[in-house]
Amino acid sequence: MPESQLKCARSLGDAIVWLRRFFFEDPQDAKASGHRGGALWLLDRKVQRIRAGEYADRGIKKNVLILPVVVSFDNVGESGILYKWLHDECARLGILSARPQVRPVTILTPDDYEAVFALASRGKALCDLLIEKTRTAERLARVDWFLHRRGHTGRELRLPSIELEFEDLVSRAMERMRRAGIFDEQTASAQGAGG
Repeated sequence: MPESQLKCARSLGDAIVWLRRFFFEDPQDAKASGHRGGALWLLDRKVQRIRAGEYADRGIKKNVLILPVVVSFDNVGESGILYKWLHDECARLGILSARPQVRPVTILTPDDYEAVFALASRGKALCDLLIEKTRTAERLARVDWFLHRRGHTGRELRLPSIELEFEDLVSRAMERMRRAGIFDEQTASAQGAGG
């Protein structure tokens, strides 16, 4: 994501130009600059391949419900306004949610991506979560707000493997501080008890 065009844009127009290119750059125009096209055109191409039966040998039926997701390493301004614009543009271009059995696109940051997979690891079906997120009442909501509104907060939004790594890191750091004489458990306990 070019910082000058989005994060430090001098005008709203600069940000819109970048967002339009990121999501909707025509694949034919993109080839000239060495790109494959906008993210939603690429997803729509995959939808067309599914509908043509190219993935039937992998167990994906031609008429399956499709839940498109874009994972962006930067925050692209996920908001109701962005979702409305994406939906309207898809309808105008006849792609993704304008097609039968394709839900509106969901944007995930890396944190959101981890959170939905953490919930899946705890038994919440990923597809059910995305269907719920793309219903009329929720489709304009930010993913983090959507998850927190359902009571999903804190540890349950972290993958168990990340929790284990964090606990291991803290344990090793505490041991190093003990060995270096920086940390004394008796003093820490007394201070924690108000002593």
